[in-house]
Amino acid sequence: MVWSKQVTCAEWIKNRVDTLVATVTFTAGFTLPGGYNASGDPHPGTAVILHNPVFQVFVISDMIAMHCSILGAVSLLWAHCSDPNVAEESYLLGALLLLMALSFMTVAFCAAVTVAVSKLIWLTNLVVYLTCVYLPICVLVLAAFIFPHSPLADLLFFIYYLAMTDQDHQSGD
Repeated sequence: MVWSKQVTCAEWIKNRVDTLVATVTFTAGFTLPGGYNASGDPHPGTAVILHNPVFQVFVISDMIAMHCSILGAVSLLWAHCSDPNVAEESYLLGALLLLMALSFMTVAFCAAVTVAVSKLIWLTNLVVYLTCVYLPICVLVLAAFIFPHSPLADLLFFIYYLAMTDQDHQSGD
């Protein structure tokens, strides 16, 4: 791996994204969908929809996303190490943790919105279907960014090239 201003910029961006994901997921942990039980309830301060399985998916996904983003930010601190092997490995680890954090943040968001719109089945289904389409695309594109010389990245770049050249041919007709 060649260390340059581009790598430094990529590290800076990933560090900011990790920090942003940690901030968002931390905040989501305190602004729970459905709210909290009031002080007059038998269990004050607990989530109103604590036993809803979709809410439990939200909590687990949110926690995993927060921990992955924090670990990703910490691993990028090691990327400034003077040993190039340690720096490269920590950069790769930070990228993988960012991929996991963004994936679990997407799942947590989907679960929170699903809980909020659960009375409308068509809207709940739409939210879940859109997430099922978006999440793999997001993972593939980010994985191609993390591993730019992988067969996956080559395939995505080829598909992008075909789409762009096909668009040029269509606009030229």
